Amino acid sequence: VQTCALPIFMSGVSLAEIHARTGRCDEALELLDIVSKLNQQLGYRLFAPKIDAIRALALKSLGCDAEAVEHVRRAIEAEHGHDAVSRVLCAWIASRVLPSPEDSRGQLNHALGLARQLGLRPLEALCAIDSHDEARAGRAQRSELGMGGDWLD
Repeated sequence: VQTCALPIFMSGVSLAEIHARTGRCDEALELLDIVSKLNQQLGYRLFAPKIDAIRALALKSLGCDAEAVEHVRRAIEAEHGHDAVSRVLCAWIASRVLPSPEDSRGQLNHALGLARQLGLRPLEALCAIDSHDEARAGRAQRSELGMGGDWLD
């Protein structure tokens, strides 16, 4: 039964991630509830961090910041030793969810470095785009404050 359930389970996790990334957060959370129950029944502990990270992304989009931070912190703490894609994904989502700019930047740098190290080019590109957007936003904010130039870069 476990072997037959794995493809269904993986499809559910992937679909929930797509829903969370495209703003269909209520659907993502419903699907994650189903997948979480299946995860517990089948004992697939390996996927719990990824489920928590995706749940955090959906909750953040819905404005449930405190709950999102709780889930992303749990994902970060548990992600060691899990598959490479999940580790990068957890760090990338954490960079979008954590309220502290320092924590967020640290997780983004961790995700980018890990993606580069593991040769996960699509995830590396995703992290690099976010990193460039963050730098551009910082330069724009300094310019608005009359602190133009790249004196902090």
